[in-house]
Amino acid sequence: MVFYGEVDSLNQLFKVNLNTLETEQLTFHPNQIRGEIVSPIHNEVFYQSEDSVYATNIDTKSTRLIFVFPDNFTSTITTINADGTFLAGSQAGPGKRAIYEKFPSKGDYFTRIHAAKIKHTLYTINVETRELNKIHSENAWLNHVQFSTTDPNLLMYDYEGPWHLVDRIWTINIQTGIY
Repeated sequence: MVFYGEVDSLNQLFKVNLNTLETEQLTFHPNQIRGEIVSPIHNEVFYQSEDSVYATNIDTKSTRLIFVFPDNFTSTITTINADGTFLAGSQAGPGKRAIYEKFPSKGDYFTRIHAAKIKHTLYTINVETRELNKIHSENAWLNHVQFSTTDPNLLMYDYEGPWHLVDRIWTINIQTGIY
């Protein structure tokens, strides 16, 4: 099992042996990290620090840089597919951050972000080639991006907002673009 722990005021990743309860630090990153995603296929944990995505091997602790987001594409990875070949997430236009900053309480920002119809883009990152592929964009709040645990091409996402105003759960095939 992999979990966050704080070291010198920074989030780091640790593993725990569930039989012995022995813990071991996996990452020694100089900046905050977030978004840990474990891939049993590669025996790696993927995570992000600032604009960069990394993978650390759970046994050897060797770390590799997977991707650096361009300056005009701020986002966070949220999922890895069933065969460990693609990461994915949703990127939002700058208006979303402005709403969060002005209205930090969920009760205040939730309906506002939905009503603002800010452009969101679903994307994948190929783990081996390190290519970013924008697979779907629209002026709606696309959220809760998750790959199927069995079909490596099936990506689920939702339209976020008040329940009575959205057709909630959708899937898209990342290879064909078919919903």
